[in-house]
Amino acid sequence: MRNLFIGIGAALLATLWLLTTLITPTMAPYRVQLTGDGETRTIEVTIKGKEITATDRYQGAVDKDVSGTYLIDPKSGFPAKKATHVGLTYFFPMPSEERSYVVFDPLTGEPSTLDYVDPTKENGIKYYTYKESSPRMREITLEPRSGIIVDAKEDVNGTVIAYDEATREEALARAEESYRQYRSLQVARFLLTIAGAGFLIAGGWLWVRRVL
Repeated sequence: MRNLFIGIGAALLATLWLLTTLITPTMAPYRVQLTGDGETRTIEVTIKGKEITATDRYQGAVDKDVSGTYLIDPKSGFPAKKATHVGLTYFFPMPSEERSYVVFDPLTGEPSTLDYVDPTKENGIKYYTYKESSPRMREITLEPRSGIIVDAKEDVNGTVIAYDEATREEALARAEESYRQYRSLQVARFLLTIAGAGFLIAGGWLWVRRVL
């Protein structure tokens, strides 16, 4: 009986590890559009190993193609050791923290700092907002566990552009799905940890009784 208890406990804890591995958020390709007063920015990001490639174009009074390929650590979103750019590019870390981040600005070609401002809530989900006021205004709101950006605003030559409605709805849907997975995993972790530990303790107690 003790071996059965120990075996079940070990199996439950192994299942917990497997669930954690499978449901951990990963970076995913995406396409977004920012618009405002005749200005448009369209971004499409693809991932291949440690490289992310962004097709990124401003159209309007500012007409500029800032597309590029960047070396990143796919587990954290930070620049890889051999990267030539400084700062985060098209992804945020998972999870994101309540602190400032150095980010690369493709429009200026320079790094700058986005400062954590405060959390907001929508449909019961907490989101983090980061802002930059110099050298130009930029603001990003994201779901911190997955790093999914659900809204973005920036100043382009005096015009503020932001996620259009379709982009924001799609991003919110992805963030909400990720959050539901996270909450389900939390419950599964708790139950499997309690059950697994309980079986291991029971098996150990039976083993000690037999030895003594």
